[in-house]
Amino acid sequence: MLHQVGDQASAPPWPLAGSKTFASLSATTRERLASRLKVTLRQDVLTSWFVHSVDRKQGGFLPDLDRRWRPAGPQERMLEFQARQTLSAARLAKAFPSEPRWQELAMHGFRYLRDRLWDHQHGGWYWLLDATGHPLAHGSKHAHSTAYAIRACVAIFRASGEPEALSLAFKGVDWLERCLHDPVHGGYYGWARRDGTPILNQTESPDGRATSDPLGHGIGHKDINVTSDLYETFTDLNATAPSPLTSQRVAELRECIGKMMTPEGALHYAAHPDWKPVPGLERFGYGLQTAFRLVRGESLRGGSTDKALHHARCLVNHAIEVGWHRSGGFMTGGPASPPYSLEGHRLMVSTRSWWVQLEGLRSLTLLAVQDHPTGAFFAARLDAHLNFIDQQMRDHRFGGWYAIAPADLPRLDRMIPWRRRLRLFKGNPWKDCSHEVDAYLNAIRMLRGLHPEAPLCQFV
Repeated sequence: MLHQVGDQASAPPWPLAGSKTFASLSATTRERLASRLKVTLRQDVLTSWFVHSVDRKQGGFLPDLDRRWRPAGPQERMLEFQARQTLSAARLAKAFPSEPRWQELAMHGFRYLRDRLWDHQHGGWYWLLDATGHPLAHGSKHAHSTAYAIRACVAIFRASGEPEALSLAFKGVDWLERCLHDPVHGGYYGWARRDGTPILNQTESPDGRATSDPLGHGIGHKDINVTSDLYETFTDLNATAPSPLTSQRVAELRECIGKMMTPEGALHYAAHPDWKPVPGLERFGYGLQTAFRLVRGESLRGGSTDKALHHARCLVNHAIEVGWHRSGGFMTGGPASPPYSLEGHRLMVSTRSWWVQLEGLRSLTLLAVQDHPTGAFFAARLDAHLNFIDQQMRDHRFGGWYAIAPADLPRLDRMIPWRRRLRLFKGNPWKDCSHEVDAYLNAIRMLRGLHPEAPLCQFV
């Protein structure tokens, strides 16, 4: 299927570029923060992840890496990891066009997505393969991983002009539409059998015994994770190769996100097929992530971002009020409103995960550079957050990020060296470098008032 390709060069700038005055941050402060982030980008990603994770023998990328970046584990190839590593390489190729290794690495990942992870019999991407490329999990598929695979293909096309990448992206969209789109209530179901049949209850699961979706919630529920990811995917696709379908899905998924958001700025995680929320703890990282995506999506559509920025401030301010850890950083989850403890038991999940901190960094930067009365508040919180990241999340000895702040490890894991080593890994099938790449590249560009895809060669 061929689609009209948009003019990438004419894509709209960030809402903060051009006429904004950056009232909350001086030019000197913005440049200091951008320079600080460019150094950590090189240390945490450019000289670590893509030195150690590339598998030249089997193809794709190695997910299981210990603290010293040594392979340590079964190296199963989950689509999320492979797609997000490929997406990250493509985004780096766009940022650093004078460094050909990034395009080569993006194409290395693309070949694995195309040749090994794509199901050439039934269509769609397998969710999980073993290290040698054989399907696991009964060949099942998932909308969450599919979102990243489509986005990776779009990013490769934007960075290199490779037409086969855009073609594969639309093959993924066609499978997604045919198998998992809900034409009645909108949005997408998450999990599917190999033949594309949606899995909506336990008996329909591949082995008939699963008690939850691969993302951890009830089988058949929709969730903000898939919905927000697909919103960003269709936003990218619509900006690159617009069509009536991509435009319709951007608007539809934006509406679905609104159904999951409360007036106070909390986000429900799971919902029934008709979008009635399923009670459960809030997960603060999704509010931080979605805040940025809402503004970016409206910016790429070329409309006013005022409403999206208002929602972003609500989401981020709520995460600060409820989810900010007393020692710095954002906690994983908890109740969206009081009570935060019950019968003497604290209900908060106080661990501070790497990806939540990076989504916090990106959204705090977005709001700190706005010419708005709240800019100074978010700028101060950004400065505090950067200090927490530097002190607690980054591994200054071996490079990269810890999965969680070492201070949050259980007491025995902190005290016993071998247990500590096991917990302080650098990679696993769920932990790739995409959050680092997205947060650093976007933050540097926002602080410098640059176009969202402006090259950064002159700065690194």
